[in-house]
Amino acid sequence: MISWRPATVGDLSLIVLVRHAHPFVPEPGGPDDDERSLTPRGFAQAEQLVTQLASPEPALIVSSPHLRAVQTVEPLARSVGLPVHTDPDLREWESGIGPTSDYARH
Repeated sequence: MISWRPATVGDLSLIVLVRHAHPFVPEPGGPDDDERSLTPRGFAQAEQLVTQLASPEPALIVSSPHLRAVQTVEPLARSVGLPVHTDPDLREWESGIGPTSDYARH
C-alpha cells in the first residue's frame, strides 16, 4: 500500500481521478482482467491526457495495478518525470464472472 498525500494548491488539495482509457474487450481465453491492455484508441486517449493534466504539475501519480490503468497514466508520468505508483485498493471490483462471447454486446 502506498502512503501518499495529495498535492496542495494554496490551502486546497487537488485530486484528479481518471478512469482508464479504452481497453480491449474481455474475451474467453484472452488475458485476465489484470492484464487487459489499451487498444490503439486507448493509447491515443492516454496521450491526450498529458495536455489535459500536466498543468498544474502533478506531485504524485497513483494507479490501480490493472495494466490498462497503468498504461493510461504512463504518458503523463513520463511527461512530468514521475513514477507510477500502484495501489491494489484502487482496483475495480472483482465479480468472479468470466468474460463471455457476447460481452461486447452488453
